[in-house]
Amino acid sequence: QFLKKYSSILSTVVKVSQDPISGCCNALHKLYQIGKFANIYMKLQTIQSKHSFQLSPHQEGAMITFPESFSPNNVFTISLLENDIILVSKNPMYTPFSKEKRFISFKLTSNRSHLESVISEIRISTYFTRLEKIWGLINQSLTTISWKHQFRGEFIESTKCIEIFLFDYIVMRIKIESDTGNIDINTFGGIGMNPSDFITSIEGCECQRNEAIKI
Repeated sequence: QFLKKYSSILSTVVKVSQDPISGCCNALHKLYQIGKFANIYMKLQTIQSKHSFQLSPHQEGAMITFPESFSPNNVFTISLLENDIILVSKNPMYTPFSKEKRFISFKLTSNRSHLESVISEIRISTYFTRLEKIWGLINQSLTTISWKHQFRGEFIESTKCIEIFLFDYIVMRIKIESDTGNIDINTFGGIGMNPSDFITSIEGCECQRNEAIKI
């Protein structure tokens, strides 16, 4: 049935095109690209559970969505172009050891190892982008109160965590669970605040950063 349908399309091209050979080549190329896209889509479906993302159809082709905790930087689109199949982030992202956000993109092939490698890289980008966002809010908040409370914070890229100090004593270490985007907090005493309340105040304080940390 599939061959019958496309044989009919090629027959129509031959009848109506002024250059039937080129017309048939273009039609076959589009058919090849659609087949390649379908192959990539099916392989991504088989690994979405393993890599904690959701694959869904999209008007541009397909969409990869990581857990909502990483929002709004958790969405990537897969587009079928004339010669390539491209994965692009919806928003500018941070990558490890980069200081500026940028859109990230990858040319996809149907090789499973390649696809898993790309998924691993964009997961790392979603992770670092969320961590950088939290660090930005904490850093600004600490700056406003450090003269009074002698707080300081450090973003440790090598260990992928944020450490909060009171004087020279570490009082809190913040990490993010790479699969879910949830925040994991270890406290070492002295901060006088529930860790969950601390993060809630940080994440909800973009308009009131001076009150993000309350002792």
